[in-house]
Amino acid sequence: MTTHAEPPRHARFQIHLSTAIVLMFVAGGLMWANISCYGFYEHFPQGRELEYMHYRRRIYGFPLPAVDAWQDMEKYHGRSDVTFVPNRYSCIPVFIAVDVLTCATILTATWLFCEWLIRCRAARK
Repeated sequence: MTTHAEPPRHARFQIHLSTAIVLMFVAGGLMWANISCYGFYEHFPQGRELEYMHYRRRIYGFPLPAVDAWQDMEKYHGRSDVTFVPNRYSCIPVFIAVDVLTCATILTATWLFCEWLIRCRAARK
């Protein structure tokens, strides 16, 4: 009597719950770093610093400045409290690609590190 062995099951992609939670926090931090403005520049015409604001500018992206957004301002009497709504953008596709690859590398390294820690802990038991 010949018995036939079952074919081996294919491994599925699985991660531990603790790794998923850590990855969520890391992804949130990377999103914050990419979306938060790390450059806020104001330009004033010479000699009229307290009277006239020409434009406001914000730069987005991590680690390279991939998006430059600026807003023309016609506010008098010093600083305005108008919500920043850019009316012009400047994107650099190469910097966007570098930013995406950097974030993917950080997430992959975090995943591998967390899973390595879990395997080391399981091996000690």
